[in-house]
Amino acid sequence: MTPKEPEYKANLLFSLLNNYPIEGNEASLKLFDKTFYKIRFLFGIKSENFTITKLSDICYQIKMPENFVERLTHYFPESNSVLFGFEEYFDHCIYKVYLEFWEKNRQLIQHYHHKCQPLTQYIGFKWNAFDNHQNIITKYVYHPFISLESIIENLEKIYRHCNNKESFEIVRDIVNFSAKQIHYKNDSFIYLQSSDNSGMRNSFDINVYKAGLTIKALNTYIKKIQNNYDIESSSLQSFIQKIQNKIFGHLSGGIDNQGRDFLTIYYEI
Repeated sequence: MTPKEPEYKANLLFSLLNNYPIEGNEASLKLFDKTFYKIRFLFGIKSENFTITKLSDICYQIKMPENFVERLTHYFPESNSVLFGFEEYFDHCIYKVYLEFWEKNRQLIQHYHHKCQPLTQYIGFKWNAFDNHQNIITKYVYHPFISLESIIENLEKIYRHCNNKESFEIVRDIVNFSAKQIHYKNDSFIYLQSSDNSGMRNSFDINVYKAGLTIKALNTYIKKIQNNYDIESSSLQSFIQKIQNKIFGHLSGGIDNQGRDFLTIYYEI
């Protein structure tokens, strides 16, 4: 195995974080037109387990761009968790480091209640593990106390720019199906909208863990996604069989930083 192989890059990240207590662990399936990617993981560690020096050292070893390290260390004292991610594509792989600000936001919500405005929940630093000059910063904004109707309205606005009505209808139906499992209230799902410094990304992330659904429960919708994106059936269905008993955690989608319509299904591991 050489430093130019994706497996080496993934194992390097694992080895650097091997002695830190993992707070949460997710994998995901990302779907595009005619293809999907399945080697994707994300795990969190509480910020209290790091010093700025230790976190910076880890980031330098995985070749985070210098200006990213500076911004990361600037915002780190306000964070409650650090999330590390890895994604493998056909011709490259991506490292991702997120800062989460849930505790800070929780205090603001308690103070302002329903008058609380949207809040930055995550800042995501992402770069090509083989060429860190290819990099981007993504901001994820949390909408407290959002109604189910408002979520659907926001999704419709996002998908208006995708020129793919079918994508919106599938996402809308998954969200409504998930909401029915819990008799949705205004704070039932954590709804985020994201943008980045490319100026192209316009996407959402919805935490649906409360619905308690498995991936198997989404089979009807996954087949619709497969048809919508014209993805070869046997390879996708073979992978779905392997993860069908995993808990459905998040649904993300919209327009990515290359202007592509995408959908990502996160599940707990």
